[in-house]
Amino acid sequence: MPKETTIFIVGAGFSKNAGLPLQTEFTPLFLRATKHRSGLSRFLMPTLAKFIEETFGFRPDQDNVSMYPDLEDIFTMLDLSANSGHNLGLKYPPHELRMVRRMLLSRIIRMLNKAYLDGKRNPPPERTFLLDFLRGIDPEKHRFVSLNWDLVIEGCLEELGGRYRPFYSRDIDPIALDKQHRLVRLDSDSTGLTICKMHGSINWLYCDCCRRAYWMPVCDVARLAIQVPTP
Repeated sequence: MPKETTIFIVGAGFSKNAGLPLQTEFTPLFLRATKHRSGLSRFLMPTLAKFIEETFGFRPDQDNVSMYPDLEDIFTMLDLSANSGHNLGLKYPPHELRMVRRMLLSRIIRMLNKAYLDGKRNPPPERTFLLDFLRGIDPEKHRFVSLNWDLVIEGCLEELGGRYRPFYSRDIDPIALDKQHRLVRLDSDSTGLTICKMHGSINWLYCDCCRRAYWMPVCDVARLAIQVPTP
């Protein structure tokens, strides 16, 4: 790495400038889908709500959303039980838990992607400063370490154009979805802007068959969310 390289470590406050929620705003936005009348999320939420109620004792109609379990707690319970082959209570054997996890991931992907697109259509004032900052990013001199799952960095840089293609890792290959929702592998390019994501990303996909991880462009994320609930 060149000596003059600058590494930016960003969290939820960075994405807030693009209209995405902070951690304290995450749960209300997540639960908003219980009132949706269209879209995939309205089909996911009844199963997710039932799981949360039966496992954590929280109902979506309760007023105090601050008592809703953190996503980290939900994923920890799911992963510890499913990965060790144990039930979570009487009603949730490992195969059911893996299904719930996929549905939860799909909801989060759709929620964060919609929040980004809404911020793009109706930008908050801070978004101008964010774009001005990203205009000065040089893939050869700058790197990002992101604690977020969202695609604010990737989406805004694509919007600005210029030299840009994300590089996450040599172990994460770029793909795209064709019109039949089939995966098409793209040429790898390690010269793009390096973005290290500590907790994963909503545009990443793991294949159980080939044991490989892939990433796809921002424009394909909504279609990816449809694929995720399918085993």
